[in-house]
Amino acid sequence: MDRTRQADNNRIESFQALRGLAFMGIFLCHAGACIEWSALSVSVFFVLSGFLLTVRQWEEELPVSFRECFRFARKRISKLYLLHLVTMGSELILRGAILLFEGAAPAGYARLAGETVLHVFLLQAWFPDTAVNTSLNGVSWYLSAMAFFYFLFPAICRWIRKKDHRILIGTALMLPLLQVLLCVPWLTSSWAYSSRFLWFSYFFPAFRAGDFLTGCILGKLICTDRKAFAGKGSVVKATLEEAGLTLLTVLIYLWVRQPSGHILLEAAQNHTTVYLILAAGWILLFLRKGGAITKVLCRPPFVWLGNLSTGLFLIHFVVIRWISCAAAFLLPEQSPWLHGLLMTGAFALSVAAALLWKSCFPVKAADK
Repeated sequence: MDRTRQADNNRIESFQALRGLAFMGIFLCHAGACIEWSALSVSVFFVLSGFLLTVRQWEEELPVSFRECFRFARKRISKLYLLHLVTMGSELILRGAILLFEGAAPAGYARLAGETVLHVFLLQAWFPDTAVNTSLNGVSWYLSAMAFFYFLFPAICRWIRKKDHRILIGTALMLPLLQVLLCVPWLTSSWAYSSRFLWFSYFFPAFRAGDFLTGCILGKLICTDRKAFAGKGSVVKATLEEAGLTLLTVLIYLWVRQPSGHILLEAAQNHTTVYLILAAGWILLFLRKGGAITKVLCRPPFVWLGNLSTGLFLIHFVVIRWISCAAAFLLPEQSPWLHGLLMTGAFALSVAAALLWKSCFPVKAADK
C-alpha cells in the first residue's frame, strides 16, 4: 500500500473515531446522563456527511434535474431505510401497547396513524411539532433531514464547483450569522422558547441545511487545496490547537445553558449555530490528526464504535425506550445506580443488535 492510500485510510479511521465519539454524546443524552454532547454530535454528523459526500463525488458530474436528484437521494437513503422501518415498527408496537393499556380514545390511534405516515415517507422533520418529529424512534428525524440534503446535493455540488475559495469561505462564515438572524423573529414572538422554536432551530431540515452546506464547502476546499489542510506542523502546535478547541467546546457548552439578556445572544444560543462552528473545527482537526488529543481519541475502540454508529444510531433509541418502559412498569422506583445499570445494558444490547444487523445486511465498501 502506497503512502497516499495509507494516509487516506488513516483519515477515514479518524473520522470513524469522530463518529464513535459523536454517537456516545447522543447515547448519553438519551440515557439521561448529566453530561452529554448530543447537539454537537448531531452537527458533527451533518457536517461530516456533507464533507465526505463532496470528497467522494468530486470527480463525478451529477445531473441536477428533479428526477435525477430524487434518484440520488433515494439511492443513498435506501441503505438505511429498511432499518428505519424495523426500528419504527418496534416503536409502533410499543406505542400501540401503551395506548391500549391506557384505554386511549380513537383520536389517539388516529394521531398515531398520521405520525406513521409521516415517518414512512420521511416527512416527520418538516412537521412543526417536536412530539411528532420524535414520536416513532426519536432519532429518525435525522434521516428525514438527510433525505432532503441528498436531494439538494447535486445542485450544491455544481454550485460550489463554480465558486472560488473566497466566495465559499465567505458563505461558510455567513451561514451562522444567517441562522442567528433567522432566530430573532421567533424569540420576539409568542413561540419564543417553545417547542416550535426548538423544532425550527434543531429539527427543521431547511435550517439544518447550513450544517450540510458547510460540510460540502469544507469538502471542496480539501479537494482543491489539500496542502493548506495538511497540518505538517509540530505535534506540540497541533496539540495546543486541539486543547484550545476543547476548552472552547466546554465553555460554549456552559454558556448556552446560561441566560444571556440580549436578543442576539439569545438567538445565538439556539440549538444549532454554535455547534455547527465547533463541528467544523473538530472535523478539520480529526482530518489532520496531528496532536496528542486526536491521536488518543482515534484509538481502535472509538474507530470500532464509529464503524457501528450508523446502525447504532437508529437502534439505540428504541432499545432505551423498551427498557425504560419495562423498568417503569416493573420497577416504579429506581435508584441512580439501577438506572445506570439499565442504561449500560441498553448500550450492550444496542451494540449486539447493530452487530447482528451488520452481519445480516452488510454494506458494500463502495456504499460506505
